[in-house]
Amino acid sequence: MPPLDPADVRLLNIFASRDTLTAELAGLCRLRERVATEA
Repeated sequence: MPPLDPADVRLLNIFASRDTLTAELAGLCRLRERVATEA
């Protein structure tokens, strides 16, 4: 596999952080739903 271009690395980092954000948002939504049902 050829070494990655710095631009490719930057793109990969953007996608990775976007996936992390999506997962955190999903977790927050579930947490809010649980709090709403318990209240």
